[in-house]
Amino acid sequence: MKRILIASTVLISVILVIYIFNKKIYNTEKIGNTIVKTNIQAYVLSITSYEAIADITITNGKTTNKYKIKQNENLNGGFEQVVIEPETIKRDYNKIR
Repeated sequence: MKRILIASTVLISVILVIYIFNKKIYNTEKIGNTIVKTNIQAYVLSITSYEAIADITITNGKTTNKYKIKQNENLNGGFEQVVIEPETIKRDYNKIR
């Protein structure tokens, strides 16, 4: 009688763990992996402005220079590029199209 009770408890526990694990995998796949290529294209084409910060490293012979640059652009044609680091050459490059 004890063997049947232990076996049924283990079986129910295994089924319950499989059910919970399977449910979690399904939920993450539903959210993360169902994006269609056309949805991504539509999102990218509908972007009206952006801001990017780039770390740039330039190596010339024995010299290495590192820069941090911030760039903004909006739908109205405004464009801004700013050298953030190093402070000694901090400049604004503004263009309006």
